[in-house]
Amino acid sequence: MRDRGFDMLYVPRADAKAARKIKEIENIGYSVVDEKGNPENPDAVVVLDGLAMPKFGCPPEDFTRMIEAISGDKKPKVIGVCFMNIFERTGWDKKINFDTLTDTTLETVVK
Repeated sequence: MRDRGFDMLYVPRADAKAARKIKEIENIGYSVVDEKGNPENPDAVVVLDGLAMPKFGCPPEDFTRMIEAISGDKKPKVIGVCFMNIFERTGWDKKINFDTLTDTTLETVVK
């Protein structure tokens, strides 16, 4: 992603009006900045697992409505990134048509 020249946005809680740009900050990395961005017509949408967490997220229907509203003429690739089966445990895997889903399991290391 770094050298591809993509415009990246962060959209909190599937609220497209709140979209903010993600920019590279030299010697630090990438960060969300307080600069509005236009999420319309994306090539891909990466769904982070926080959206599916009951305490912090939103219903999957909100995400689906956002995708429909911003997609325009083409359907973006929908990529899910989660930990510990949260999309499965909350039913998002049944309600969102992921093109790719990455699920990571963490284990405690005891020394």
